[in-house]
Parts: sequence; C-alpha cells; structure tokens
Amino acid sequence: MFPENTLVALEAAGAAGVFGSEVDIRLTRDLVPVLMHDETVDRTTNGTGAVEGMTSAEISKLDAGYRHAEKFRGQPVPTLEEALVATSGTGLRLYLDVKGQTLVTRPEYATIIAAAVKSADAEDRVTILAEPWLREEFQAAVRASSTRIRVGIRVTAPRPQHQDYMLRRQPAAILFSPIDSVLTQIGQTIVRTLHVPDSELIATTTNDLGLAQFMVDGGLVTHFLTDLPPEIFRYLADMEDGRS
Repeated sequence: MFPENTLVALEAAGAAGVFGSEVDIRLTRDLVPVLMHDETVDRTTNGTGAVEGMTSAEISKLDAGYRHAEKFRGQPVPTLEEALVATSGTGLRLYLDVKGQTLVTRPEYATIIAAAVKSADAEDRVTILAEPWLREEFQAAVRASSTRIRVGIRVTAPRPQHQDYMLRRQPAAILFSPIDSVLTQIGQTIVRTLHVPDSELIATTTNDLGLAQFMVDGGLVTHFLTDLPPEIFRYLADMEDGRS
C-alpha cells in the first residue's frame, strides 16, 4: 500500500484513472495547509511533534514514507498546493477532509485553504468536506473566496437536525461515514433533501465490491471511498462479471 497523504499515492491514483482521492488537511505554525491526518507527525513520518507546532519548512524535511517499503522512503509531506499542482494533469479530484486547528478563526481557516486551491488553479476539481464543527461560517467563507470550490459536509451519525441543515445550506456533497449510515431511514431522508445540481453522495469506507455496487446501482450514493488499489478493485469487478 502507498503511504497516505503523499504525492506518490496521488500520482498513482491519477495514473490509474481513479475519479478522486480523499486527503487530510492540517495547518502548520506558519499557516500553510499540509496533508496530514493526525494532530502529530509521529505515526506517519520519521519525526515527532504536533503539526501546529512546526513550520512548513520543518515538516517538509520529514520522511512520509519512512514506515513503508524502501521504494517509498524519502517521500515528503506535501503542502495542499503542491498536491494540487502535482495532480493537475491527471484530472484527479481531491476531497479535502479539513481537520481541527487552534491557530486561526474558522473563516480565516477557510480563506487560507481556498487561497491554496486558487493558487494551484484547482477550484474546479476540489470538494471540501467540512467536519461538523466547521459548518456554516466555514462554508460561507469558502464561498466568499470562490464560488467554484465545492463545499460538502461529513455526516458520521445521521440525525434529524442534519436534515434541517441540508435544507438550509444545500451542500454540494455529503460524505456518509461509516458507510452503512447512508442506509438508515434518516440517512435516506437526508439524501432526498439534497437538490444541488450534480450533488455528490459519497460513502466511506468499503472494500466490499458487492456492497459498493449495490449502493451505486441503487442510487444511494454517487461515489464511494475504498482502501483497495484500483487494479485490485477492477480485478474483483471482472471476477464478479465472469470475465476473469
């Protein structure tokens, strides 16, 4: 498997014809958005410490392939702009899972991320998936910065208040996590309230081809996230269709 949140993983996804990839966004001390899931760099790099406690220059020197196969050693921790530029020729869509931070206000956070996307000329291939704590003021700030960047919401446990939110804000995308949350009665009610043209209904995470096909064929979702490499997923699809 590829090291998470790295350029080599994104480039491989783009080369394989994947529609999009989810990446995690955090801020460095000098307010640069970088690709990192955890609050610290300990799990995924050869360094230690909080992302917010490091500058982008310091984080760029870490090895994000350190805990993987030798061929991945030396992979840097990319900035958001670097990731967008690196994938510009592939058409790969990036779904930004925006993580928490304590350095700036929510509108400022949104403006920083939008500025990086605009600088990379990637407004038309980015969907920001806002965590519940970000919500409306964050989304409003993104839209004030760019009307082309799509803004969605992550729904981890569908509740009636989510339906009210969808009716008010009409997000461009909904990410259901865990995947079976879209199958609940409230989950389906939320889906029916979404009336944005070309809206994205995304479920995460499944490595079960049958479940994925059931949800897509049934109109429950438009996309799903998987940990399986694209070539394995295509092989499984061929096996199910009797072509291999």
